[in-house]
Amino acid sequence: RAYSVTLDEVQVGELALQNVEAVVVEGNSPHRVLLGMSFLSRVKMEHKGALMVLQRKF
Repeated sequence: RAYSVTLDEVQVGELALQNVEAVVVEGNSPHRVLLGMSFLSRVKMEHKGALMVLQRKF
């Protein structure tokens, strides 16, 4: 089973976004937290050497 929710805030490093749509899956899988397109579509991603830099789009 999976449940649609809206997270008040998702923070990655210094970047925090509010009201992010998400899905919570019942059980022990996946083993890692995944950032979905509801978060990633709201940020600019840029490679700087070995780093991935995320910046707010708007």
